[in-house]
Formats: sequence, structure tokens, C-alpha cells
Amino acid sequence: MSVLIAICIAIFIVLIVMVIREIMEHHAVRHGKLIYLACPYTHKDPNIRQQRYKKSLMAAVHLIRLGYNVFAPLIYTVPLEVRTHEPYDKWLDLSITILSRCDELWVLTLPGWETSRGVMEEINFAKEHRIPIKYIDFASINHGDNSGEQTMVD
Repeated sequence: MSVLIAICIAIFIVLIVMVIREIMEHHAVRHGKLIYLACPYTHKDPNIRQQRYKKSLMAAVHLIRLGYNVFAPLIYTVPLEVRTHEPYDKWLDLSITILSRCDELWVLTLPGWETSRGVMEEINFAKEHRIPIKYIDFASINHGDNSGEQTMVD
């Protein structure tokens, strides 16, 4: 009987260790990685640019609330570009430099992402440097969270 109890205790301990390990790995996967959130921006219609900016901001807010470490270049570079008027290549260079330090590239698949020069450059860079790529739909991550809706670029 004592052997049976010892085996049950050993199995219980192994199961507890497995559960703790799973929790820690899940925590590390979510909290340890730096995710680069790509999104199309450039468009001749300023309203479409504004919508893309807002959706990038809202997606980043939502993912950060979920515990992810997210860098969304649009929410950083757009306000700077409006004030500095640096050329497109300056922002692409900055974005690629930051992407090179990220663990994953997540592409926000808003309309126009497949034809976006910037998004394609980011995807090609990620492929060349073996950075995992994940394609995400705005609706699937937003869940009605309108954080950032009132945040506009001046």
C-alpha cells in the first residue's frame, strides 16, 4: 500500500510540475517576445490613412492589454512624420531597424496590406532573417475595443 501511495504522490508531483511549466511557458511566450505590428498606411486619401493609423493604434492597445510587447511603427512614426516631414525612406529604414530586433512580425491585414510597399518590405525582411510572420485580422483581435478611437494625428 505504501508503494502505491508513493507512486500516486510522484504522479501528482509530476503533474503539478507539468502544469507549472505550461503556465510559465505560456507567460514567457506572451510576455517575453517583442512583436512588430505591421500595417499599411500610405494612401492618396487622407481619411484612409487616418483609419489605418487608428486601427493600428487600437490593435496595439488591445494586444498590450493582453500582455504582449508590441511595437506598432505607425503609432510612432506618423506623428513624427507630420512634424518633421522626413522622406518615406527614413521611416522605412527606422522600421526595418526595429523589426531586426523583434521576435515576430504580425501583419495587420487591413485592406491594401498586400499592395503596401512598406508591409511588403517588412515581410521580405522578416523572411530573409527568419523572423516568424503571423497574419492577423483586425476584427479578430479588436473585440469591440475602441481604445484610441479619439486619438488623432494633429
